[in-house]
Amino acid sequence: MDIYNSRFARLFALNGSRDWAITLGQVTFYSTPREQVTPAWRRHEDRHKQQWRRYWYIGFAILYLWYRVLYGYHNHPLEIEARAAETETD
Repeated sequence: MDIYNSRFARLFALNGSRDWAITLGQVTFYSTPREQVTPAWRRHEDRHKQQWRRYWYIGFAILYLWYRVLYGYHNHPLEIEARAAETETD
């Protein structure tokens, strides 16, 4: 499930970014209208949905936060995996 124009998503935006999303479980909250979500961005967030399933809900949340403390955002292993998914083709 995807939710667009989400104020909730904007709460998590880094550096005041207007285009932001957060995936919690199998729901992605996008800060923008549906028309502005690119296929690459959707693949990125879909990979996070897969990660939530892979690590279970509590496991993913703990792992994500732990990696965030250790690596920051750019070098975060789960974000690196999601960025790699942006260029995958079906």
